[in-house]
Amino acid sequence: MDFGSTTYFGGTANQTVVKFHDHVARVGINYQFTAAPVVAKY
Repeated sequence: MDFGSTTYFGGTANQTVVKFHDHVARVGINYQFTAAPVVAKY
């Protein structure tokens, strides 16, 4: 993910650039513990 960057001025001629980015990994497992067949319920 990239959230862009922002430049901050501390009241002097110096500036600070802050970059916002992150890496995300997701894993999911679904399992039903009953012996009955899976039936969609609406």
